[in-house]
Amino acid sequence: MAPPIKVNRLTIGQKVHCFHRYCQDPQGNFFMVQNKTEGALHPSIGKTDGWTHGIVAEEWNLNNYEIGRQETWPCIRWTHKLWYDRRGRRLDVAQETHVTQRIP
Repeated sequence: MAPPIKVNRLTIGQKVHCFHRYCQDPQGNFFMVQNKTEGALHPSIGKTDGWTHGIVAEEWNLNNYEIGRQETWPCIRWTHKLWYDRRGRRLDVAQETHVTQRIP
């Protein structure tokens, strides 16, 4: 059973603290790093799963939410600036679609 949801609605531009999961990243499994060296050196050092900041990208209302339908999940844009993959490639965060994701 999922925990109770305490938020009824989210508005575009609202700042949120949300959980990033490496295994759910649609851009190819990027993880957060604090500086370029952490992402470029091997083995890489970073945070694959954890709390970070984001901004709500679409209006969201609890009344329309269904855990089994991803299109009803809140859509957020990650605000963390440095993301790398295991091969040392940096994510282009200037491309808004690269840092926008639906999260449950």
